[in-house]
Amino acid sequence: MSTWRKTMLVTVSALAILLGGGVVAMAAGQSPAADVSVQAVTPVQQQDLQFTREEERMARDLYKLFAEKYDDLPVFGRISWSEQRHFDAVGNMLVRYGIEDPSAGKAAGVYSDAAVQKLYDGWKAQGLKSSDEALNAAIALETRDIADLEKLVAKDNPSDVESLYSQLLAASRHHQSAFAAVADGDLLGAGCPGMGSMHDPDERGSGGGPGGWTDGRGNGTGPMGSRGGMNR
Repeated sequence: MSTWRKTMLVTVSALAILLGGGVVAMAAGQSPAADVSVQAVTPVQQQDLQFTREEERMARDLYKLFAEKYDDLPVFGRISWSEQRHFDAVGNMLVRYGIEDPSAGKAAGVYSDAAVQKLYDGWKAQGLKSSDEALNAAIALETRDIADLEKLVAKDNPSDVESLYSQLLAASRHHQSAFAAVADGDLLGAGCPGMGSMHDPDERGSGGGPGGWTDGRGNGTGPMGSRGGMNR
C-alpha cells in the first residue's frame, strides 16, 4: 500500500473515532459547556455576570429566610421565588458563555464575593430584628440592586446580556415597589404595578417555569423565556 493511501486511511479512521465519540456524547444527553456560536465576552463582562449571579442569590437567600420567620408577610415568599428564577437566568447566561459559576457548591448565605457576603450579613442581622426591619432591609437591597443594574445596563454588553440586565432591572424596581407597599400597610403588595406584570409575572407564581420569563400571558419571551435562546 502506498504511503499516500496509508495516510488517508489513518486520517479517515481518526475522523471516524472523533465523530463516533460525538454521537455517543449526544446519545448520552451531553452538551457543550458553552455555546460556541456566541461571541466571547470580555473579562469585565464575565466578572459582571458573576457578580450578578451572586447578588441574585443573596436576594433569594435573604427573602427565603425572612419568609420563614415572618409567615404573615407573603411578599417575601413570592419574591424569593422570583429571585430564584432570576438566579437561574443568570446561571443560564454563565453556561452560554462558558463562565465559571461563583455560586457552585455554596450553601445559602455563603458567597464567593466578599462585598456580597458583607451585604448579606448586614441585612440578615437587620431583618431578623423585626418584620419592619426585614422590609427595610429588603427595600435597601432592591435599591442597591437597582443601582448596580443601572450601571451594568449603561455598559457595552452583548445584546442578550443587555436584555437580561434590563429585565432584571425592571424586576428589581417592581420588587422595591412591592416591599414599599407592604411597609405602607398593603400586606399583599397588591398596589404594586410589578405584581404580575409583563416584566416579572413570577411574583404571583404564574410565570413560565423555573428559569423562564413570560410576557404576562404565559408566553415565554426574551432572554429568560423559551423563545429567547436562554433555556439551555
